[in-house]
Amino acid sequence: MDDAGGNEEESAPIPSGRGATLSVKEAQPFTRQWIDYRMGPARRGYIDQMRMVMNQLAAAALGETIKTAGDGYDYQDRLGDAYEILNDLWMTLTTDELKGWNDRGDELTEEQIKARQSAKLTLWRRRDPLQGYREGFESEYQTNFDREMFDDTAARYLARPWMKTAHLDWVFVDASITRELSAFGEEVKRQFMAGRRDMLGASHHRYFATKGNLAEMSKPDWGGRLQYLFWYVAFVFAIPIGCILAAFYNDWTTTGLWLSGIYGVLLLIEFSTMAFNLARRGIRAARGLQTPGTKAQELFAAMYQVWRLLKGPVVNPSLVRAEMTKTAEAGAGWDTVAYSIVDRVIARDAAVWVISMER
Repeated sequence: MDDAGGNEEESAPIPSGRGATLSVKEAQPFTRQWIDYRMGPARRGYIDQMRMVMNQLAAAALGETIKTAGDGYDYQDRLGDAYEILNDLWMTLTTDELKGWNDRGDELTEEQIKARQSAKLTLWRRRDPLQGYREGFESEYQTNFDREMFDDTAARYLARPWMKTAHLDWVFVDASITRELSAFGEEVKRQFMAGRRDMLGASHHRYFATKGNLAEMSKPDWGGRLQYLFWYVAFVFAIPIGCILAAFYNDWTTTGLWLSGIYGVLLLIEFSTMAFNLARRGIRAARGLQTPGTKAQELFAAMYQVWRLLKGPVVNPSLVRAEMTKTAEAGAGWDTVAYSIVDRVIARDAAVWVISMER
């Protein structure tokens, strides 16, 4: 978060010389000054999640340096690695708007200024994917970020076992789960929600027009139905029958017979397809089988339970893992990052995962 902090003062001198074992007493003042130099001075009256996590990472870096009898240079390198990963994660999870990347020179409102100030201090703000599902793909509750950047940052984090902290583990898992739920929820509405398809047959005909808003998509579309009925009657009955009658009227008997035959075959295919689909639905209903749409909606509901289990401050990682496995067997596509971190948390403590939700 290079634009969020950094003051004019120089960073503190390294507390111990090359090869001299670092002590906690030497490291403490250096750590405070180093973090202030990178992130700016602490702001009173604000919940600074970024500083909280960086302090946790600094403690982990110091513990590893002392454990390995490292010197001040080793400690500084570990601090740099931790800050780089933390900053990259912030860049991935924070929207371009809050980072100011979409500015076009317009004057910011007071509300926008406050939102950006808060964003600079916040690594991850939990969003309810069910609310995003209801409101649509432009909802503030939607979670969408660059998965490649996220996975790369997670790989660098996991490659440094000393860096693990309960809160950062949770941010990686919660962000991954939330993103997958947001993406899958939109696919459920776009592909499986009951209603007419668009001209390509790929999406619900009102998905993009309503921006995926569930209430708007569910409203009766009488105008659309009448329009569809009009064009259906026109292309299936009125126009082809009119062409056939015109051919016979103009004594184009051979042409009229050919058109009649082709039309009869196409009409037979159309009504046979309709009858087949109706019969298939009837058989499904009689056997109690689910439609693809019902299956997708039930899978989303089951995946949402995984997200609910991650609500802190106390999380049971074994329950989370069990639900992830259960939903994966039903078709959920959880990211490998989430599995890896949850498994590591379970190895540490299978029943308790305490998350620092504040400060």
